[in-house]
Amino acid sequence: MSKIYKSFNTNCSSIWKRILPIELFLIFISIFLSSCYAGSEPLTKSGFFFDTYVTFTYYDSADSEYIDEALNMCNEYDRLFSRTIEGSDIYKINHFKGEYVEVDERTIDILKEAIFYCELSEGRADITVADLMMLWNFTDGDGTVPSDDEIKALLPGIDYHNIIIDEDNKMVKLSEDSGSLDLGFIAKGYITSKLKDYLTESGVKSCVIDLGGNLYMIGSKPDGSEYNVGIKKPFSTSNETIDTISISDRAVVTSGIYERYFEADGQIYHHILDLNTGYSVDNNVYSVTIICEDATKADALSTICLIYGIDDGLDLINSMDETEAIYVDDNYNLHYSDGLNK
Repeated sequence: MSKIYKSFNTNCSSIWKRILPIELFLIFISIFLSSCYAGSEPLTKSGFFFDTYVTFTYYDSADSEYIDEALNMCNEYDRLFSRTIEGSDIYKINHFKGEYVEVDERTIDILKEAIFYCELSEGRADITVADLMMLWNFTDGDGTVPSDDEIKALLPGIDYHNIIIDEDNKMVKLSEDSGSLDLGFIAKGYITSKLKDYLTESGVKSCVIDLGGNLYMIGSKPDGSEYNVGIKKPFSTSNETIDTISISDRAVVTSGIYERYFEADGQIYHHILDLNTGYSVDNNVYSVTIICEDATKADALSTICLIYGIDDGLDLINSMDETEAIYVDDNYNLHYSDGLNK
């Protein structure tokens, strides 16, 4: 088994493992909106989808009807992409392996996007990982370490090439020996992108979309100033930030090993898995934040870059236009992509 991060503080760990994923948007990234100019107090609307809270912060009361429709869209996407909602497209694909399942065209679209990033990562991120994730049971923070034999039995089925798409007939199937689908590394980013497109096309000028910490800043604040976004200090229990960036018209997405984990025998096991071993990635990285215009890209790259580690991840980001990254290592040092000039 690979070396796993040792717990740095037992009391801190016991607090964090009780925190549910639905609450993570409150604690791993902070948005400082209070600095907007007088007379333009932000308004908010929220809903509960994708096992997390979705919040829209906006400035013009006339935009309220568009925010309501955006919340309706969240409900639609949840019922398409959820792995656990019975009758969703992903649920049906997973439960009828070896058979074609008729799906919504939006499901085909997100699967194609996901496969692109699986290929980009050369299979180190893979959406057929659901069975292994369920074996580890990171969701409630009370998981147990599986046996080597249990892990090894599932590794051969993790292969995105097992996804077969018949785009003309809107059909999808998994091969019979495939692992199950989980869109966790891309779904919130993809949905954020669609919500951003809808709101901007509707004329919304200033709005922050927050899907459980997947952020998109539409435009700038009404006074023309940028939004200030605080990057959460990993494992902090007091919403402490480790860095702040000022942006507009950008997505900001962080992946961290502290988001879902449990502790066993003094070691931390987290949900970002090395698919060569089936155990948690161990590369001295606590978190990665991606900043770019495309929320889908930001979401996928945040996971891929955490898997890659600092050197390879920054090489990847530096090869891309208008895409930046901030790494936090296990000594709380910050590492920046070239474009941030820090």
